[in-house]
Amino acid sequence: MRFVNLGFDHHQEPQHEREEMRMVVITNKTGSMCVCYSQPACANHQEITYTIVLVHRGCSKTFSVALDGTPSPCSTDLLPLFIPIGYYVVVYLAGHFLHCINTRQQELLCHSLFLSGVDAELGVLGSDSVGLSLPESSLLDLHTGRMFTVDLNPSFLMDLLHCSHSRPDAQRLAALHCLLLYMGPNAPLELKIIDWICDNVMPFDNFDQIQEFILASLYRIIYKKCLSLDEVLPYSSVFEKKKVPDGLVQVPGVTCATELHAEPVFKGKARSLQGYWEELQWSTEKIKYFEAVPNPRYRTSQSLPDWTKLLTTLKSENKKSSNYLRHIEENTKK
Repeated sequence: MRFVNLGFDHHQEPQHEREEMRMVVITNKTGSMCVCYSQPACANHQEITYTIVLVHRGCSKTFSVALDGTPSPCSTDLLPLFIPIGYYVVVYLAGHFLHCINTRQQELLCHSLFLSGVDAELGVLGSDSVGLSLPESSLLDLHTGRMFTVDLNPSFLMDLLHCSHSRPDAQRLAALHCLLLYMGPNAPLELKIIDWICDNVMPFDNFDQIQEFILASLYRIIYKKCLSLDEVLPYSSVFEKKKVPDGLVQVPGVTCATELHAEPVFKGKARSLQGYWEELQWSTEKIKYFEAVPNPRYRTSQSLPDWTKLLTTLKSENKKSSNYLRHIEENTKK
């Protein structure tokens, strides 16, 4: 087990000639904790399974990915690398795939970016390199001794958006949310996204890019300014649908299973916890509260019956609308 960002001394770590399993603990100053581990590869090495335990969310996500190409004869070659980048956890298996898992919006696969083939390259590591995750999104190449800082490339993400015919909707939606939420606020970048929306005004098959731009931008602002409102405000329009489209729920070659866990228990009084541990406790306390409320996240469809009733009253021939109702209608139109 390796602890990332918790001050573990990697120089004192014993070297193992053969590693059948990899486990890391990743923390973030915003109060998140993720326990990431890969399970032993299947006998034919055609599939790999890894689990992300979201301690701050009280659940875990287990992903199984079908591997393309020639299977490796050695199981140690199928150990993915876990890299923390902000609130994303990047799972990287050289020559196979790169999975940017969103630990803040973890409900659907379409809010996490999955890349395979030529897209799934870090660029700094060769095919025979051995990497080690370090704090502050750093990566150490154990063969060359070089250290790199890993981050998401906005130009590449914009290219994903522009490839409208060759990219699945789930991939474009994940790239859009990454650009708006993780990399924002960035005025030049937002202008590029607006230009892309203007070139693609008609909604895609599985999501409306205009609604996603508005909701994601507002969510980013609220998350920084209003404590805990991020748990009740919508961040994506896909939840407004009666049924989430299969194109957003399913990613080819990837399956996901969710398991709920009991919330972590902190011994001692809250005032004795400081810094990161205080933030983590606050995150888990929020989960306990919102789990007790059915459907806590606001949906615009909830106000639709009241709006329909208001319109019916305004259009009624038997009853003239009052000035109050007229003002409501005029303000709404504005």
